[in-house]
Amino acid sequence: MVPLTYFDFGFDAKDLRTYLAYMREGGPAVDPFVRALQRRTGTTITRTRRQIVADRTYYRSSVFERYLHPGNVGHRVASIFPSAGGGAISLIHLHRPHGDRDFSSRERALLELFHGEIGPLIGRALVSAAEPTPQGLSRRLRQTLACLVEGDSEKEIAARLGVSHATAHQYVTALYRRFGVNSRGQLLAYVVKRLARWNERTG
Repeated sequence: MVPLTYFDFGFDAKDLRTYLAYMREGGPAVDPFVRALQRRTGTTITRTRRQIVADRTYYRSSVFERYLHPGNVGHRVASIFPSAGGGAISLIHLHRPHGDRDFSSRERALLELFHGEIGPLIGRALVSAAEPTPQGLSRRLRQTLACLVEGDSEKEIAARLGVSHATAHQYVTALYRRFGVNSRGQLLAYVVKRLARWNERTG
C-alpha cells in the first residue's frame, strides 16, 4: 500500500508529528489493522480494529509500539472503498484516544453509509489523487494544454507554437489519451474541474 495523498484532522502538535512519521515511514503498509482491512472483499468494508485483528497480535506489533501508542491512538474504525480506476482505494480512518470507549455498531454503520455515498464520487464528481495531472507532461504538451484552456483552435495552437497543423493535432490527441477523454469539450471540463486541486499540489 502506497499512500498517494492523505489528510488529517484533530491531532495536537505532538501527535501530528507522530502521525506524519507513521505515514512517511510506511506505517500503513505494515499496520496490522490496515493490512487486514485490505484483505476484505466487497464494495464498502467498514470494521473496528477489534473485529479483524486480535489484541495479542495488535499490541505486539512494531507499528503499535512506534506510532500508535505514542500518538495516542486508542480504538479505531476504518472504511475502505475501491476508487474508480487503477486499483486505488479510498480509506477513511477514525480513532479515539486511549481511555475512550470503542466505536459502537451504530457509529460503524454511519461511517459505512457515509463512505458508500461519497466513495463512488471520487474520481468523478470529486477529484481523485490517482488521476493523471499535468506533472510529467512534456513542455510542448503543457503549452498545448495551456493554449486549449485559453480557447485556441488547433490552427492557432500550431501558429503559437511554430509547428505544423498536423503536429498540433498530434499534441492534442496525446492530451486526450493522457487524460482519458475523447473530445476537446471533455478535456476542458476535466481540466477546469481539477485546476484548483492541481494548483494546490504544485503551489
